[in-house]
Amino acid sequence: MKTINYTKILFNDKLKDMYDEIHKNHINIIDKLSHLNLAKVANKQMRDIFDGYFDYKLEKCDYFALITGLVSDYEYYDKWDEVMNFFDDIKIEQQICDYEEDNNIQGDASGNIINSNCICSKQITKIFKLYRYGEVKLIIGSSCFKKHIIKFNYSHKLYKKYLKEDKKYTEYNKKIKELKDNFIFCNSCKKYKIPKNESWKSKCSKCFAKSNSINNKVCLIELF
Repeated sequence: MKTINYTKILFNDKLKDMYDEIHKNHINIIDKLSHLNLAKVANKQMRDIFDGYFDYKLEKCDYFALITGLVSDYEYYDKWDEVMNFFDDIKIEQQICDYEEDNNIQGDASGNIINSNCICSKQITKIFKLYRYGEVKLIIGSSCFKKHIIKFNYSHKLYKKYLKEDKKYTEYNKKIKELKDNFIFCNSCKKYKIPKNESWKSKCSKCFAKSNSINNKVCLIELF
């Protein structure tokens, strides 16, 4: 589906003045927009701030445009397309690491994958990071990138990189499914390392041996 919802907000000096004011009063929230663990809350806070500047209901496409403009070099731009070309790299947030060795999903304390929210407000698990000169600027979702950044313009400088990163999501999901199909989550090391046929365990063998070793040392100290 190639539906693109463009913002109706004008990119003009009035908008730039609003950006200047927000940078002056809310820089602490802006700084959090680039941090995965903080962006979910910061995105909502920033949308609420923008709501206070407009006397009509903002749509997802408006939020996306407003927040991308906010973190860009907006003072040098004259239109939204220039804002969307501000970003020079994109990477998917890897939800799994060292699969062969550690069986580790980089998620919450229960081993679930990370959930976040795009700057437009949509809940996302396919999480992308937008960069400028090697620095993360925003946390966004896949569909928003396609609608508002490349806009089905296959000659866009990030299009091929996006396809490459997007493909990783399928690979991650496959590995995560394999982990959860074959292993149980260890409550100690927070990794999927307990074989399914040992479902009575709450710790993997390595963590169990480590905890026993610590307990034995404590006992020896008490004896003397």
